[in-house]
Amino acid sequence: MIAHVAGCAVSYLLGGVPLGLLVGKAKGVDVREHGSGNVGATNVGRLLGTKYFLVVMVGDAAKAAAATLLCQHAFRMQEWWLGIGGGLSVVGHCFSPYLKLKGGKGVAAGLGYLVALDWRAGVICLALWMGLVACTRYVSLSSVIAYAAAPLVLLGLGNPPAYWVSVAGMAALAVARHDENLARLRAGTERKLGAAPAEKVNPLEAEVQSLLDADEEASAPLPDTSVNDAH
Repeated sequence: MIAHVAGCAVSYLLGGVPLGLLVGKAKGVDVREHGSGNVGATNVGRLLGTKYFLVVMVGDAAKAAAATLLCQHAFRMQEWWLGIGGGLSVVGHCFSPYLKLKGGKGVAAGLGYLVALDWRAGVICLALWMGLVACTRYVSLSSVIAYAAAPLVLLGLGNPPAYWVSVAGMAALAVARHDENLARLRAGTERKLGAAPAEKVNPLEAEVQSLLDADEEASAPLPDTSVNDAH
């Protein structure tokens, strides 16, 4: 029992590592202050580019998969305990102990957790997500649908109830974390993948651009304000 509780704690702490924030900081951008303010892969990708989206997505999935596998092999968890322990890596990502219980939305972390439980289910749900993103270009909608399908995929592949019940709980968490996205989808204002951000997010770039704009204004010819003698 003590080993199982320790495994749950390790999983939560490992899942809570804010990779998106760390990657953004390395590029001079605090992703919490720009875009959606989220530390997940989608916001990082919109702010820094596709390469960093992939880095954070793979990293978030890897940390949850590693946490789940640690629970299984290092702490000898099985079925219900494994479902709880692995699920806590996703909870840690959403409510990070390093960010005052703030965090991402649990999509990439959920994928890693799912892959660790049954890699076949992970591949199926990833393919579903990619297909939906390609068709709709809405990452949020695609994520919610793929996550909601995950328990059914696990069930269809013959996994024990502990697995698909725990993944169903994580899916419910992911849907709740996407409440603002779903509201924007209903309003028709949700941004599609590839849409340009509405602001410059690199502080240095923004400062340089402002200096260039000021220089252009200073060098522009002054308007002719002389009064015509005929008037």
